[in-house]
Amino acid sequence: MITDKTKRKVALFLSEFCTKVNVGSGGNASFPSSTDLDVPLLHTRESTTNIISSDTTVDFKVSINSAKLVGNTLREIGIFSETMPADDKFDELRAGSSIGTVDTTMMSRLVFDAIGPIQENETLNFIYTLEVE
Repeated sequence: MITDKTKRKVALFLSEFCTKVNVGSGGNASFPSSTDLDVPLLHTRESTTNIISSDTTVDFKVSINSAKLVGNTLREIGIFSETMPADDKFDELRAGSSIGTVDTTMMSRLVFDAIGPIQENETLNFIYTLEVE
């Protein structure tokens, strides 16, 4: 059992730690050992707007301009971290032995039914909801 207070703190941590999104055209099954999307499409990950919608639920929201994806079909989305808490207790999350560098971490990958092919002049909105249980 995880206490309610700890669940809230984990949700708060993830909402601050995981602030990037990428989408892709891969559609294979997800595995816990995955570190990236099967076929990432964005060269630079998009920033999310994260909202704590209840004590233990985080909504990761992102809007993507379709100009970056024209002609592609989307089948996967991933939530990533490219930031690092200042606390040295998180050294394991840093790349190599340098305290100043950050290792990109994929929190989650979701495969979905194909969307596309993507046309110009569209805005793609995604909301990924995570509940800490």
